[in-house]
Amino acid sequence: MIVTTIGTLQDDLGDAGGFINAIFIKLSQENPTYLNQLATALSEYFPNADVYEQSSVLGSISNALSMVNLFFVVIIALSLIVTGLSVANTAIMNVRERTREIGILKALGASNRQVIIIFLLEVIIMSIVGSALGIVLGIGGVRT
Repeated sequence: MIVTTIGTLQDDLGDAGGFINAIFIKLSQENPTYLNQLATALSEYFPNADVYEQSSVLGSISNALSMVNLFFVVIIALSLIVTGLSVANTAIMNVRERTREIGILKALGASNRQVIIIFLLEVIIMSIVGSALGIVLGIGGVRT
């Protein structure tokens, strides 16, 4: 691939109405010797142009996509941490606000394990409902 200014290409190739900004050349045989000779010849003929091989362009694109993927993984991890802390905070506040109910359950003979199971089931149900609602809203938001 050759990347240069439109003016340089128009001067070297003739006026094409301002539409030439890159030239792509495909070799009939993938021979590194031919590729190096062609790149050298093009660099000499277009001294102001940058000549790139497809492998280096694809490598740059691959690196950029890897960075974008890493960015999204970090964002997802942070959102999961924030969500986990939010659920934990909700559970703690739920227990603190319902101490009277816990006392009544204990007075009626409920064991510590039974009280914990009740609160854990509430947190699990809230998490499942919240996750399902988030998935539905996320998919709906993407489709619109």
